[in-house]
Amino acid sequence: MFSKCIIFVEGDTENGAIPVFAERMGLDMDERGIGVIKLDGADSVKRCMALYKSFGIKSIALIDKDKKESYSSEPDIYFTKANDYEEDVYDNFKLTDYLKSCKELSGVEPYIPILRREGLNFNPGQFVENPANIEIDDTLQMKIMVENKDRELQKLKQSKNAAKGAVLAGYVTVIPPAFEKIINKLIKEVK
Repeated sequence: MFSKCIIFVEGDTENGAIPVFAERMGLDMDERGIGVIKLDGADSVKRCMALYKSFGIKSIALIDKDKKESYSSEPDIYFTKANDYEEDVYDNFKLTDYLKSCKELSGVEPYIPILRREGLNFNPGQFVENPANIEIDDTLQMKIMVENKDRELQKLKQSKNAAKGAVLAGYVTVIPPAFEKIINKLIKEVK
């Protein structure tokens, strides 16, 4: 309640991701008095923002794109570019970085036959140990990410939690646009 600014997020994964993205962009949230509050959905975002405003505390919200129609006229509410955090972050990965996150989250073994079908020669044991050692050109990385998107999103959404959100945020190639906008705004406005 004594923060200078609060970021409201819809769920666990965003709650875990925001501090990692902030750190990657050089923002010390603790030093600036910025907190993150998970709402368990977007329905209470307006009430929560109004409550904090009544105490003189700035608030910003990040919610999934599917709620944009209901909240687009509200100031300081940002929306994921894709349908939700998992899809937003997945769309900003190169395969080599995604494989690093997979190693930490669930393992890279499912990618061995996928990469073999693409004609890549590598030692599976070494790949499992360090998936970053394999050379894959950008075009093939994109092709593999697109072809496996539905399966990977289903896997990512099976168990949403802050730890998974933080791991994905730590490895994603490019910070998703809505998160970057919010953090840049905080860097400028919260001293």
